[in-house]
Amino acid sequence: MRTFKISALLLVLYLCVVACASQHSDPNSKGHLEALQTELELGIVHKTPSVHTYWIEVKNTGKGPLTIKDVRTSCFCTTVEWDKSPLQPRKTSKLKVVLDTSEMEPSELFVREIYIKSDADNPDVNVTMSGSITN
Repeated sequence: MRTFKISALLLVLYLCVVACASQHSDPNSKGHLEALQTELELGIVHKTPSVHTYWIEVKNTGKGPLTIKDVRTSCFCTTVEWDKSPLQPRKTSKLKVVLDTSEMEPSELFVREIYIKSDADNPDVNVTMSGSITN
C-alpha cells in the first residue's frame, strides 16, 4: 500500500510539472511582425494643413514577444512614433506616421518608404506610402 501511495504521489507531481511547463512559452520562440497594410495609399493630400497623421497597424503573429527597435523613413518629411514596449503574441499595435507636406509641390506624386526593424524572426518589415499633393 505504501508503494502505491508513493507511486501515486510521484505521478501527481509529474503531471503538475508537465502542466506548468506547458503553460510557459518556449524561451527560444520569437515573435513574427506583420504590417496589416504594406501599402498605404493616401490618394490626394492637401498641402494645407501641412501636417497629416496616418496609422499603420502591426501584429505579432509569432509565439514569443517582439520589440520594434527602430523605424526609419526614406524622407525627412515623414516621421514615425511607436510604442517601445514588447508586443505580445497575437496582439496588435499602431505606429503613428506624420507626413509634413510644407516642402512638397502641388501635383507632386510621392512615394515614401517606412522601414520597421525589430527583434522578430523577420527583423525587417517595409511599408510603402504614396499619394499626390494638391492645394
